[in-house]
Amino acid sequence: MTKRQKQCLDFVLNFWELHGYGPSYQEIAAGLGTPHKSNAYRIVDLLCKSGHLTKRTGRARSIYPGEM
Repeated sequence: MTKRQKQCLDFVLNFWELHGYGPSYQEIAAGLGTPHKSNAYRIVDLLCKSGHLTKRTGRARSIYPGEM
């Protein structure tokens, strides 16, 4: 796992603990300090493929920690 992927994973996990639902890609991008949602999407996609995160297509705020 790269440093950036770890930052993203930590952000999503902390967001879940605080709010009880997943962050948007815009919120993830802001949390990582990047102005582009596409960077957040790419990192989240890699974390999903490695099993660290789960997302449900077609639903808003559907990024979850691990398998749910």
